[in-house]
Amino acid sequence: MTIPSTKPSIAIASDHAGFSVKETIRKHLESAGYAVSDLGTSSEESVDYPDYGKAVGERGVSKQADLGIARLRDRDGDLHCGQQSAGRPRGTSA
Repeated sequence: MTIPSTKPSIAIASDHAGFSVKETIRKHLESAGYAVSDLGTSSEESVDYPDYGKAVGERGVSKQADLGIARLRDRDGDLHCGQQSAGRPRGTSA
């Protein structure tokens, strides 16, 4: 019999600038027993960062993930990091 995990499911994504950090976080979460949905990117090749932030947000809104983590940089080099609980606005805690 499989016992379901009581840990939240987590959607994670980054753009190319955050790829290595995302991979470190993903591996840590998986080794700690979290169910992680990696929504990309899968390399350091240049990508459009809003697509990855949107993907994490959609997983939270649709309740396909309990939590979301996104690490993104815009074209000006500004860092955008976010954590989101499903059903809660960004920046609020559970």
